[in-house]
Amino acid sequence: MIQPDPSKSPGNEAFSANLVDPTDTNPIGSANIGDMMSVAHDNLGLDPEIDVPSDWIAIQSIAKAVSARIRNDDFESDTNRLSAFLISDRPRTDAERLSAQKEPIVDNGSIAFAGSLWIAGPAFRSAYMRSFSKTSASEIFEELEELGLGRSPMFVFDPNATDLELRYYPNGIADADTVQLFLISQHEFSIEALDRVLQRFHETSIRTPDAKIGREGPWQNAAGYVPRPDTEAFLQNWTKIAINAGFQAPYSCEFEKPGTEGRCDLMLVSKHPTQPNTQVHHAVMELKVLRSRNSSDNPVSKTVNDAAIEKGLGQAIAYKTEQNAELAMLCCFDMRSMDLCDNDSCFKPIENSAKTAGVELRRYRMYGSSEDFRKEAYRG
Repeated sequence: MIQPDPSKSPGNEAFSANLVDPTDTNPIGSANIGDMMSVAHDNLGLDPEIDVPSDWIAIQSIAKAVSARIRNDDFESDTNRLSAFLISDRPRTDAERLSAQKEPIVDNGSIAFAGSLWIAGPAFRSAYMRSFSKTSASEIFEELEELGLGRSPMFVFDPNATDLELRYYPNGIADADTVQLFLISQHEFSIEALDRVLQRFHETSIRTPDAKIGREGPWQNAAGYVPRPDTEAFLQNWTKIAINAGFQAPYSCEFEKPGTEGRCDLMLVSKHPTQPNTQVHHAVMELKVLRSRNSSDNPVSKTVNDAAIEKGLGQAIAYKTEQNAELAMLCCFDMRSMDLCDNDSCFKPIENSAKTAGVELRRYRMYGSSEDFRKEAYRG
């Protein structure tokens, strides 16, 4: 939904359309519950409640739609201008204010997105389109601000980028420095492709508190290196979103699949080409969080972190064997304070066992401040 600009007068008629019309039989337009539930179930792998955050759904939905267009041969003839996507809970109302035209099908690759603003519900199956009058990225950002959308959460796709990516501005394009980048259209699975997706997510979303995930973040008190409650679930959800945005059909990222060896945190799968109702398991991933303090601000010992790493390796080996996966990966999100972090040395007790079992080890360092990151990155 369009967010009013505080600089505008509260009585400005341009924003009066944001109120729900009590006579409207379908006030949320294309953001209907059925679409949101269906897409959320497909992308998040669970039976969601209606309060599933719309950006969780939208990131994956828009990425899939853009990737479908990229796979279309006509994509090469599209204009090389960026496109912007406004996710709204009342897209029809917002579209009327912005004089946007209805497009009934936008998710199958048939529509050229370039050079236009798209207004839709999180499912992004149908949308409203308004062409930009400007051409360059800076001019289009200015045009969005002139339309009163500078503070509205916005998704942007630039076909001129070296790496095809979806850019998410949770605070709007007026705050252009707060942006998450999701690689998209990784057509073939490989460990290199998976690493690219995960590294981009890490660098732009969780490495420092400045790279905040949407309107939230993984920290309860970043300066004190105190993580938020349920950190594992929070990072698991967002890692899954990043992978689902990066890998398109026929791939799908699923999580917490029960098996004889327990539950696997994340699995990248595709339908078996010849065997019905059978999946090919390209990667199984076990996620662990390393801490120096827990969410109650109590210390966490090195012994506890070492045990988590060892357990994670055992789980990754078990899931790889049970699912006959091409790749197994143990991903550690390292939220330890500067004085207690031993970097990749945390893997020394298990590195030989991991190599023998064919399990890839990855550590994603999460700093409590950008200053701490700079100290470590540029010291010496």
